[in-house]
Amino acid sequence: SPVARAFESTVMIVVADVIDGRLKARGGGSGVIVGGDGSVLTNYHVIHDRDARLHDVFVIARFAAPDRAPELVCAGRPNRSKLLPDADLALVKCDMDLDGRAWTPAMGGGVWATLPEARADDVKMGQRLWVLGYPDVGGGGLTLSEGEVEGWTGVDGASGHDFIKTDASITHGNSGGPVVDDQGRLVGIASAFRTRSTETGDLIE
Repeated sequence: SPVARAFESTVMIVVADVIDGRLKARGGGSGVIVGGDGSVLTNYHVIHDRDARLHDVFVIARFAAPDRAPELVCAGRPNRSKLLPDADLALVKCDMDLDGRAWTPAMGGGVWATLPEARADDVKMGQRLWVLGYPDVGGGGLTLSEGEVEGWTGVDGASGHDFIKTDASITHGNSGGPVVDDQGRLVGIASAFRTRSTETGDLIE
């Protein structure tokens, strides 16, 4: 199906910090390839810790097969100039091999495939969406969750179309993974469930 084309463009991201001279895994999430040069779009919260400090290194793993864990391919360092915290977005680039040497996708077998993008005007209420990602960071396989567009909201619950509300299942590991339509076009980036309390006590998704 067209949705299956998104499998190759969905990656797992593992973040790590240098502690006592050694790299230690600290968590991670998912991402989507947006450039054949190794550029990956993910959530801002995937690549920073609770103190808003960027993790030292990220490692990218790519889709291997529906029933297998992804294969570790390359690494990189987050760049503060390529972050949009308010929109929970971060652009990272895989430019090192797993030993820290310079690397490009061409060294790993060719240019990375990207997804066609859906126009904002094409996204309608009630439309079916598919969320892809790796909820079991570090070992699980790719998951695919189905949902519908339930509405829109702005940053921190304000009016606007910055975020799409959906009933699709999104876990922390899915954060940063692609959301596609039935044609396999990129609609958005999955973000873990967000709520905040208003002055009246209501919760805004």
